[in-house]
Amino acid sequence: MTMKRALLLAIIAAIITALLAPAVFAVAPLPPYAQWPCGGTGAFACKTPDPNDCYSYGSYSVRDALQFKSGTGLSARDTQSPDPSFGVCPGGFAWCQVSPRITGASAELVQEPNGGRDIVFNVPCDFPNNYCQVNVDVTMPACGPGIWPPKNVLSIPAVRLLIVDGDTHEILVTAPAIFETGVWKPRLNGGCSGSTKTYLIIATNTGEGSPGCGPNPTFETDLTVGVPAPDGDCKERMDFYGVLSIRRACSGAR
Repeated sequence: MTMKRALLLAIIAAIITALLAPAVFAVAPLPPYAQWPCGGTGAFACKTPDPNDCYSYGSYSVRDALQFKSGTGLSARDTQSPDPSFGVCPGGFAWCQVSPRITGASAELVQEPNGGRDIVFNVPCDFPNNYCQVNVDVTMPACGPGIWPPKNVLSIPAVRLLIVDGDTHEILVTAPAIFETGVWKPRLNGGCSGSTKTYLIIATNTGEGSPGCGPNPTFETDLTVGVPAPDGDCKERMDFYGVLSIRRACSGAR
């Protein structure tokens, strides 16, 4: 085969691939809710109705995955924007072209009504082009292109957030990134003894596994959290795992 013929065949193959490639849709209209997940009747009650389960409010616990939208929820670093009525992202792998970012992570110790203590993290994060992951789900026609997050994003989240124990490197909590820009507020058990621990907070689009993605797919930052010893006695308490997790209740703690 001559060099010219090989080049011609390669060009033809590239054109055919481009013509046959499915369009990559973005969320349209944009997710109308400002908090995800949600449920119940208290502080975390859902404020935007979801009769067709387009938003999968109950797929993750509030404890692990609570996120709040910042502004419109769109990243200022987006390179592709969804159309208002039926968004289309013109290229594949848009969601992993630009590096994620975490800015100013912090944590606070919160006293719970049941006597336990939680470490509540505050993680501002930014995931450009995150909404380009979605495709129309033909099994959910009532949602159309407005379904977000889609089922594949929930079952195997490529764009996600993690908190890792700085000493053991154990993954303590993980959640899919729901908004392009927002604040993640997961909770970990604060325990009933004084301690100081360093946590590794990670935002990733898992782009290292896809040749079409951009460089620097992961952003990491350290956060050292000091927890003072409580006043009073402590006793073991077991709550439902996955909703409140395993924690100690600290009687008399202030």
